Formats: sequence, structure tokens, C-alpha cells
Amino acid sequence: MLQATADRLNHDIIRDRIEYWSLIVSPLKERLQRDVWKEESLQMEPHEEIVIRMDAEVRDRLDRRRILDGDVKRVIYHAQTSGSRLFHPETGRYKASFKPYKTTFWIEYTALSDGYQIHNAYAHRMEVVKGGHS
Repeated sequence: MLQATADRLNHDIIRDRIEYWSLIVSPLKERLQRDVWKEESLQMEPHEEIVIRMDAEVRDRLDRRRILDGDVKRVIYHAQTSGSRLFHPETGRYKASFKPYKTTFWIEYTALSDGYQIHNAYAHRMEVVKGGHS
């Protein structure tokens, strides 16, 4: 039980540091680049503009599986722009995959008026070979 408490505390500290970076440090860095150093900031990639929501239980599952929000957004962006997704009419949910590198990500989600609700996600590194080997 003590180890579980320590793990949860470490998890909370890491999440707080990421939130601090995204809310305080990153905008400051962008302002310094633009206003002081006269550097052009990098454009946001299209998938970064996607808004995702998930329950705490789903968030914990993704954290345990080390699936980042950026990975989730890439899958949704790919599914929505390519049409490469499955729809389950009884649940109203989509399931989509994307393989940006050696890992394939699968996301189950629902489209909302202002973003996407994430219900589940998993990843694998398995390679499916057509034809097989004898």
C-alpha cells in the first residue's frame, strides 16, 4: 500500500510539472522567441488543435499504458481526415488506428460538438505481415 501511495504521488508530481510547463513556461518561451529574440515560432500541427476529454479512469489507463495525448490526437486527426475508422451504431462510438512509427495506436472515441470524448485506447508494436512465412 505504501508503494502504491508513493507511485500515485510521483504520478501527480509529474502531471503537475507537465501542467506547469504547458501553462507557464511554454507561453513564456513563445513570447521571448517572438518579442525578444525575433524568432518565428513553430506552427501548431493540425492534430494539436483537437480537443479531447476523458474520465479520470480512462486518463489513468492511458497513463499506465504510456499513451500520450498527442498520440490520441494524431489517431483522431488521421481518422477524421482520411475516413479510416469504424463506427459502432449501437454505442455511437468510433474506433480508429494509426501507426505514426513502429507503434500502432487504437482509440475508441465519440465525437462531441466541441471535441472528442475518449473511451479507451491501447497500443501495440505487432507487425501484421500479409501472406505469412512458411
